[in-house]
Amino acid sequence: MVRVAGPEVSPVSDEVSEATQGLGGERPGGVSAGDFAAVGAGGRGDVIVELAGVVAATQAVLGSVIVAADAARDWAEDGATDMASWLVARCGLTTAHAREWVRVAHALEELPALREVFSSGAVSFDQVRPATRFATPATDEEMADRLPGLSAAQVEALARQHRPVKDAEVCEARVRRCLHWRPDHDAGGFRYRGFLPSDQAVAVNEMLTGLAEAAGPNPETGLWDPFATRCADALHGLCDGDTVETTVVVHVDAEVVAGNAVAGGAEGNGLAGDMSVGRSAVLRYLCDTGIEHVIETVDGRAVGIGRRSRTVPRWLRRHITHRDRTCRFPGCERAIRHIHHVRHWTAHRGPTDAPNLLGLCWAHHHLVHDGGWTVTGNPDDQVTFTSPTGRTMTSTRHPIRPHTTTRTRALLGLPEGATRGGGFSSDPGDPDGRESPSSPSSVAPGPGSRVRHRHPDATGRRRSESSGDTTRPRGP
Repeated sequence: MVRVAGPEVSPVSDEVSEATQGLGGERPGGVSAGDFAAVGAGGRGDVIVELAGVVAATQAVLGSVIVAADAARDWAEDGATDMASWLVARCGLTTAHAREWVRVAHALEELPALREVFSSGAVSFDQVRPATRFATPATDEEMADRLPGLSAAQVEALARQHRPVKDAEVCEARVRRCLHWRPDHDAGGFRYRGFLPSDQAVAVNEMLTGLAEAAGPNPETGLWDPFATRCADALHGLCDGDTVETTVVVHVDAEVVAGNAVAGGAEGNGLAGDMSVGRSAVLRYLCDTGIEHVIETVDGRAVGIGRRSRTVPRWLRRHITHRDRTCRFPGCERAIRHIHHVRHWTAHRGPTDAPNLLGLCWAHHHLVHDGGWTVTGNPDDQVTFTSPTGRTMTSTRHPIRPHTTTRTRALLGLPEGATRGGGFSSDPGDPDGRESPSSPSSVAPGPGSRVRHRHPDATGRRRSESSGDTTRPRGP
């Protein structure tokens, strides 16, 4: 049992205690990696996971002590100017890290449910830290329930999504746009650096990425050049007139566009990949760009094409890429290169619908097809990856904004928890992955729309279709 003064910290399990018993002995250096050589892969993994839980639980207790010490101004006794500077001096933290410890500790005092799940060791500091930036006492219980199933990267994305980009920030970003270059005589070339606001940057990034992916292997070596090398070639190619058709997709909730014009209008941003695009920029795009509407159920699940085709249409591919952001294998943050049918199209008559599709990188797509791993579950919610030895890992989708589901139900006159007939079924026994709608209104349009921002190519022509394929390789 690990104890500190104050609340009790979660104990490690008997199995972990047994695995670590006697390790290190009385050596001055304590436990070393060699002590765990005989424990086995599964045992070492369990030790890491449970000790990480103890670290999280200890951090939660530490936060409570920090709040008490800050309230009593204990730091003044040692001549410090505030709690953060005391932590810098006494605990060896950086100023930024110390300030974040203090901020999170005070925020958790107003979020008791979140503090409780943190104290249990079920979530890490990296998950709790961004959650405290947008969780409120009203959403505390909900966040405490959802947080253990979300990765730290997913919570960071939620925090970015909840922070509205102010018009002043958009204007400031536009003022700061620049591009500098200088000669590097020793290297025999030029060096470039600059800054573009997010709405301009995503267009440039899509163009360079499209050209880099279309380049293919180096004809001299037969191997893929590094992605950065191909992007440099793509930039030079643009100056020589090379172009590739690209579509920049900005995802935005309809009520964010409406703003205060309607009751219940929400603050927020558009999202282009993981970059926030301010509401004013979204409204500017809406003046002359195409809008791609996606039909969704009341729970925000996109309607697909069922058994009509194995090939995933581009609009659905874009939806899956936005939903998953990166490879869905737990802990992997590589780019999505394949859209995988969880229930195989041919062998198990799996439908081409969002609840049966998930994004994977090259390595994990190969692992699923040739490495003996299996995937089960509903990609619109949670999927489980099982290794050939039976060990399991779960992955949860990026969450839908709570107000999206709530507002959609209100617009349809549905009570909380109710659904209408139709839409998708995640029941593996349903070969087509869908129910038969009883009426045209049985599948409700969700409040989300996607704004496709079409940029002119080097000739000034507008492009209306995307030739970019998310399965195109970036190379090794």
